[in-house]
Amino acid sequence: MIDFLTRYISTISLTIGATLSLFNIGYFWKIGLHFLGLIDFSNLVYSFGASLVALSVAGFILASVAHFATSNAKMLFIALAGAALSTWGIFHFSPRTLVPEYEANAAILVGFVLSGSAFTAKVRSQPHYVNLRNLSTLAFGWFVIAFQAGVWQASAELSDRFKYTVSTKSGVIDNVRILRASSSGFLLASEGKIIFIPQAEIKDVTSQTAN
Repeated sequence: MIDFLTRYISTISLTIGATLSLFNIGYFWKIGLHFLGLIDFSNLVYSFGASLVALSVAGFILASVAHFATSNAKMLFIALAGAALSTWGIFHFSPRTLVPEYEANAAILVGFVLSGSAFTAKVRSQPHYVNLRNLSTLAFGWFVIAFQAGVWQASAELSDRFKYTVSTKSGVIDNVRILRASSSGFLLASEGKIIFIPQAEIKDVTSQTAN
């Protein structure tokens, strides 16, 4: 195990970094890519925590379904089901709105995971599956899933039932959702708009009772 980590630590670190980066890009692609420059991503623990649920569920489903797909018929059925879900989600999704579109984003994510699972199972069934083409395709598929997981996470937070009251030096903002917080400031969602408030302007943040 130690020998494996020593040999592949650079590759593992690069994969984790790329996964977290694509998750964050997907997240801000939903709420506004330009806000990427306002948020400090030096704290990898925060990024990892924000992506943990979505990526863990996606990875678990991918591994489980790939293990279940033991025949070409099952692989084909899973691949077609994934393609159908993704197509439905993409058809109902609009990237130019802050409407959460939770179901559409979830369908796209699950569809990508199912299609990736079918391909993973197909690769595993080959006698010599460890080659550059297969590894590159699997890596690309995982990074696409990471990106969509970020989009889905943003849609989940835009529809979160928990709201806050944010007091600033200029006044009070009620009924807002906190999307991201960092040393530079807070990203808030309020009445169909995204608001950035610098950390120095924040006086206090109070949670409201969830409905």
